[in-house]
Amino acid sequence: VIPPALTEKWIQECEKWCNQTPSVCHYSQGSLVLNKGINLLSAGSLQGVMPPTLPEIDLLVVDEAHHFRNPETQASKILLKFCLSSNHRVLLTATPLQNSSQDLVTIIHLLLPTLRRSTVHAIIAESLGKNDVSLLQPIVTRCVPETSGAKRVIEDHQVEMSEAERNYVFDMFRTDTSSSGSQLAKITKMKMAASSIAMLRNFTGHQFAAEIGDSKVEY
Repeated sequence: VIPPALTEKWIQECEKWCNQTPSVCHYSQGSLVLNKGINLLSAGSLQGVMPPTLPEIDLLVVDEAHHFRNPETQASKILLKFCLSSNHRVLLTATPLQNSSQDLVTIIHLLLPTLRRSTVHAIIAESLGKNDVSLLQPIVTRCVPETSGAKRVIEDHQVEMSEAERNYVFDMFRTDTSSSGSQLAKITKMKMAASSIAMLRNFTGHQFAAEIGDSKVEY
């Protein structure tokens, strides 16, 4: 389960390290069809109805797992079903804690879906309360890649908002027409758009994004 913007990257990595080209599968109307071998599923497709049944998944890998930190979203609930249908699970995230320790509780619960959420909460509370990471070491590891010492250079670009973007943002603050659910969906879409230059270009329509590479955009 991967962010849509990382599909090509995951295909390249699977071909490099697994010596096979993965299949891109789809989840729709509660149905998931898997092909033999490695399957890539866009995280954006985890919407709609809950799956009544799912095929057995040998190894489930969830990239950018923090996108599912809210257990009340439909995507998180569907992913929990996926986790229950898998034999092994690996969740990847660079930011497991964003709002509170409940973010980590949700991620660990997806990793260990047969445990009660209250049990996972107790483990996390014990570990963080005593500053004792040994409780989490059997299931959590931190990978720090080696670098050549080169520093990442990020350039700032100031961009004029398009009319479509301006309307999109203003709609979020019109309480007479927007429910809290639709506002949250819009905010989530904007956050996903900021996850890569390709996503940003699709969302904004600005062609400049094809040229600026690793950058930060300010409005």
